[in-house]
This record gives sequence, structure tokens and C-alpha cells, in this order.
Amino acid sequence: MAHHWSSASEAVHSVSDNPLGPFETAEVVVPSQAHNVKPFQHPDGTFLIYYVGQVNNETSDCSSGSLADYPEQKAANGPVMIASASRPDAPADEWTLHGPMTDSFEWHSATNPSPVFLSNGSVLLYVSRRWAVSPTKNHKNNWVMIADSWCGPYRNVTQSFDDAVETGEDPHVFKTKRGFHMLNHNTGAASSGLSFSADGVTWTKGHEVNAFDGTLHWSDGSVTTLCRRQRPYVVFKDDGMPGWLWNGVMDLDEAGECDTNPTWTLGQEIGRSPSTVLI
Repeated sequence: MAHHWSSASEAVHSVSDNPLGPFETAEVVVPSQAHNVKPFQHPDGTFLIYYVGQVNNETSDCSSGSLADYPEQKAANGPVMIASASRPDAPADEWTLHGPMTDSFEWHSATNPSPVFLSNGSVLLYVSRRWAVSPTKNHKNNWVMIADSWCGPYRNVTQSFDDAVETGEDPHVFKTKRGFHMLNHNTGAASSGLSFSADGVTWTKGHEVNAFDGTLHWSDGSVTTLCRRQRPYVVFKDDGMPGWLWNGVMDLDEAGECDTNPTWTLGQEIGRSPSTVLI
């Protein structure tokens, strides 16, 4: 499947003293294709970058084979890959590439990989998969995968389209003392809801209120309307609770059109009530 992501998406190491920037770009650590990039530090100290793609711009035909009789999976970027290094500022030649990571990569319609590292060493992985529900309609849902360690391979916990998690696309999952939480791009082109789970496998949608939307109110009083706000990623504070939300966004051009302006990364601090008790 040819797409401009194949040549334009890279994992770039940038540095800042604050999660809201400003950032200085250091170097490209994983060249194209590296898409849906998400960095993590594993409990063993290893720094990991989860992403989809290959380093040689090759793509594969994902249209044959299926874990479900209907609907059929639809070609999408992939497969899931991991880059690892001993420190976050490692130069490009010290990042080791691992993958494909999933046991179903031959039809690797899996994007936006989001891992949660469990205390027993295993890893739950959440991916968004695209399906053809009719000749003219596509649909995405989320699959839960698991591996004995971050090195994989990641096996399907979800076994069919009907058993998938219907919370939208672009899953970002994180765990606090209260349980598992999932943000998705799911209630419109620039909005999201929050879902929750006790075990990371069975999910419940939260209140039908956006966790974020496409209207930005800046500290100087100005307002920006986004036409797309997707790929949520939560950065944690030192107390282990969510501190900042990052999104890939796009705003309207002067004519009110979307998909013409460049995309950019939005960082926003997550507010807390002074009286909030963390449990």
C-alpha cells in the first residue's frame, strides 16, 4: 500500500526541559518509515519506541487471510515494530530495531500500538485495526494483545471482530492506582472520550463527554479551531498521575478547509483540583 507516510514519517529525538517545550531537535533515530511513534521507559530501565513501519519504505499486501469470517481486514500500515536503547539520548546507531512484533503480521492491519507494562513482566498491547464492513465503508476497532515480555511476540487476546473493543481508533492506554484508562479519537475529527477497565481486557465507555475537543483557548485570550485532533498520548508527572496531553493536530486554513495545513504537535497541561485526593 503506497502512502506518503512511507517516506515522511520518522522517529526524531528532540529535547526540552519541559513537556510543553520548546524542543530542540537532536537527530533522527528511526528513519522512515516510523509512524505512530510512542516512547516509553520499561520498568527494567530500557527505553523503547513503539511504532509501525519498516526502515526500507517497503509495504506489504495485507488483503489475504483473516482471524474472522466477516468483515475482512483492510490493508493498513504496519507491522508493529520496537526500537530499544539503554538511554533516551542514544545516537541513532545505538537504537536496536525489533520486529515484526505481532503473531498476525502477515495481515498487519494494526496501528497506534499502545503498551502497558505489567508487574509480572508481561505486556498488554492495544492496536487499532481497520476492517471492510461493506464495499464502500471501512470501520476501525481496537484489539488487545499480550506478550510475556516487551520483546514479544504479541499474541491476540481479542479473537474476532465482534469481540473487539468498540471505543474508536488511535488507542492510548495507561494505568493508575484506579485501574486502566483508554483515550481514543472517536467522537469526531477533533474529539475523544475516556474509557476504563479493571483488568485491561474488558472495557466500559465513560460518560459521553469529550475528554478533549477541537477548540483551543489560549492564555492570551485567542481561540483556535482544530479540524483534526487525534493520536492522544499522556505524559505523567512525578507522582505517577497524568500531567500533560499531547495530540497530533491540524487547524483550518484561511478558506476553512482541512488537510491542507501542516500537522503539528499540541501539548496541553492536564488541570487538577487543589482538593483532589489521588487514590
